[in-house]
This record gives sequence, C-alpha cells and structure tokens, in this order.
Amino acid sequence: MNSTLEQTKKETYTPNVNIYEGITETILVVDLPGVDEKGVDISFEKDILTIKGEPSFFLPEGYKVVHKEYQIGQYVRKFTINKPINIDGVSAKIKNGRVTLNLPYTNPTTKKIEVRTE
Repeated sequence: MNSTLEQTKKETYTPNVNIYEGITETILVVDLPGVDEKGVDISFEKDILTIKGEPSFFLPEGYKVVHKEYQIGQYVRKFTINKPINIDGVSAKIKNGRVTLNLPYTNPTTKKIEVRTE
C-alpha cells in the first residue's frame, strides 16, 4: 500500500442520545460506537450530567498501521437535569457501544386527582 499515516489530532464528537421520561425515572440511551465499559466516564455534579466515551483502538499484534481513516476522538455530552435525582440509585450499562443510563427521581410521587361534580 502506498499510503502514509499522518498524526491526527483528537477530535471531540457529540453522541446521539434518546431521552425517555417516566413517572419514576428518566432513561437516557447514548450511542458510543467503539467504546467499552473501560472507556465510559459518567459523572453527575449538582444538576449537570456529563457523559464521556473514549473508543479503544484495535491494532492486531505484530502489525503496524499503514493507512487509517477511522478518526480517534472522544465523545462528550452534557445535560442539565431539572428533576431531583436519587444519586445512589443511578445505574448504567453498556452493550455494543450503547449506554443505557437510568436516573431515578427522589421521592417520585404521582397522584390521580379525581374530579367530581357538585
């Protein structure tokens, strides 16, 4: 192959996210292609949720890179959470580069108000 490998700077990418609000929690589904559980960093400070992901670079043993089109970079996304979250109940799981993050509310309460006629 007649291709030269150039040093590329790290880029920052914005991952795609779906957000689902329920009665007891909010669920975020975040796409982080190429990222495994070691490359995910999720933090919650005050009302700011930060999700970061660093893809791992695969290089087969005994080989060198002669041409590379996949960009190396980091995913970063921040959200302002406007509901009181039970920090101890927050959970996250990752499968095939997709993170599912559960944010349970503090003291979730719902009440159906019955309307009566006079």
